[in-house]
Amino acid sequence: MNKIERAIELHSAYIEKLSAGFLNGALEGELTGFISLSDSTISIPGISEEFSQKLAKSVDKLKTFEEKYGDEIFRTSELIAKLPELKNLLTNFELWRHEAFHGVQKHAYRSVFTLVDSIQSIESWEIYIFFMIASSGGKWRLGENFLSVLRDIDADLNERIAGLISRDCRVVLEAISERDNGLGILHLIEGQAFIASRFSVGLLDVLPTPASPIYTKAWSLFNEKGGREPIVFIILAGAALRYGNISSDPDSVFKDLYPHPVDIFNFLVNFAGDFENIYRKLQENAEHELASKRSSFINRKQRPFSTRSHILMDLLDHGNKKNLHDLFVESLLEAIRKSGIKPTDSARDTTSYVRKEYSEEFEDPDDEIEQEEIEERHHQNVHSAFEPMNIGAHASPDRENIIKVILEFSRITSCVLECIYTRLATSMKDDFADAENKKIADAVAADYIRRFPYYYTEEMIIRVIFDQKSINSLFGYFFTYLHDYVKVKTFLSAPEVTHKEYIFLRLMPDAVKKFLIQYRWTNPDFKRVNFVDEPRHPPRPYCCREHGMVPIDQDPSFIDGCQSEDGVGQLIHGLFQRTLMDMFE
Repeated sequence: MNKIERAIELHSAYIEKLSAGFLNGALEGELTGFISLSDSTISIPGISEEFSQKLAKSVDKLKTFEEKYGDEIFRTSELIAKLPELKNLLTNFELWRHEAFHGVQKHAYRSVFTLVDSIQSIESWEIYIFFMIASSGGKWRLGENFLSVLRDIDADLNERIAGLISRDCRVVLEAISERDNGLGILHLIEGQAFIASRFSVGLLDVLPTPASPIYTKAWSLFNEKGGREPIVFIILAGAALRYGNISSDPDSVFKDLYPHPVDIFNFLVNFAGDFENIYRKLQENAEHELASKRSSFINRKQRPFSTRSHILMDLLDHGNKKNLHDLFVESLLEAIRKSGIKPTDSARDTTSYVRKEYSEEFEDPDDEIEQEEIEERHHQNVHSAFEPMNIGAHASPDRENIIKVILEFSRITSCVLECIYTRLATSMKDDFADAENKKIADAVAADYIRRFPYYYTEEMIIRVIFDQKSINSLFGYFFTYLHDYVKVKTFLSAPEVTHKEYIFLRLMPDAVKKFLIQYRWTNPDFKRVNFVDEPRHPPRPYCCREHGMVPIDQDPSFIDGCQSEDGVGQLIHGLFQRTLMDMFE
């Protein structure tokens, strides 16, 4: 099979997967939210021109409720159930938080960024191919793949393009493929965002569970293993995404050097109850400390363990001077050892990444060197992720206390992983300092870190859940700011365009792809790929601001007939003097 045919085969599988319901956004209430993997912007298609005014009014109403009920409005399901208007407000806020959380995941977790970067690279080449075909009068044949047109033009150039697209398609397909327990990385990405956003506005037990397993499959597994606490799930899924890795080069001999995020999660979830026990002890210890500070009238001599909860006494041996952090790490490691459950290792002995059990004395000098390297990685991975943001207290004192507890729990989880694995993905810190090539993923990241310099930290993740000021800034950034202030290139030899212009450029090949895939899905002559846990949602290309993402059948005339100046049909006609319908034969 030559390079072009191989690229067509891989791209067909890639398009089928990403058109089968994955990454289409979360449906909450009456609105559907999307964060584009192509351009990193949040959109809520179909919103009215008065959306900004409605949003401002919603924020004012929410402030009124918060002044009356305090933080309890985000925690008391009974209160939400009694106040329909509050429930509707929080449902919309959940949607915005969900999509903004994806933006944070993309820049905090290396595995997520690698996935997104490959998808954006594929779509940059799709724009390039679209312009070649559209400007030369070429057409796509119904029933064929978007890349099939490469067969008809310059072979040398197209084989090079085909090779690059094949590489990125393989990265995506290998990353999202289902592993043990039927989980893929998308289940972790969407599962963490879903639980974080619903929990943050108190709706986890109020709204019905989504039908799509992409949001709930990882959470369901966590429940099956005895887990109940949303924060523990969020931290375990986050640790898997942060410290797991997917290779950006599927042909590299080093591609199996790091554990896959799904393998890490599948291992950690076996000990959901043990992690929850530690989290409860941290909570109770923090509550005890807070109560001790507030109860200044109590004589200090009458308060044994004034900085430690009595529930921790079972962990403390007389004369043991270790701090609680170390005791909790050791407690979890002991539970793991006793279980006999081993983490999944590399398929090759030469790239093993599961840490050996060491005796007190190193028999081999190389083992001692390896141990020193592990400690260095511990410093890089754990300590950089937990560098303080130093932004002062944004939230209420109670919430700041919760953030502190969760940070400590997350640090303990990270230290446990460092004791189990010899290699974990490195921190994203300093990764985006230079983005001269202006490729879309790097260009957005370079601007993002200027606005949010602590993008790589665990505190950033946690504040998106508990700190309203943080979430407002993030949502505004992805929803509006990017459009006018970030310059990007569709591909390296292209001139710079604004982010808003890039969005419209990518919508043209996106429409062609979606009509091609819908034709295959509705034509009985073509083989249909079977997806285990995702229903086929009709592909929805973008039409215009008024119509948003529109359902399609085999006829693209609706988009051609739309007279909106910001419509894709008008854009195609203005650039190429052709209709979308004319792009097919």
